[in-house]
Amino acid sequence: PVLDWLREYLGGEESNGAVQVDLDIIYFNSSSSKALMNIFDVLEEAAENGCDVSITWRHHVENEVAEECGEEFGEDLEAAKFSMVPYEDSQ
Repeated sequence: PVLDWLREYLGGEESNGAVQVDLDIIYFNSSSSKALMNIFDVLEEAAENGCDVSITWRHHVENEVAEECGEEFGEDLEAAKFSMVPYEDSQ
């Protein structure tokens, strides 16, 4: 249902030709990786079709798995803008 909604949103007037996706990765496994890959495929297709797509991948500085996966996802995207934002615990 999420992918259907995303496709509908990106094809409608609500997106105004632009979409910003902010992800804050806390837990990551192979199932979530597959789900995110499917979402990124839809976003990449929208970007290739002229939609201004920006993705921000936030992850804790000590979460090496999320960092490495974010780097891999970012390398796979060409039309969508992808940025990584590490953060530390707030004091």
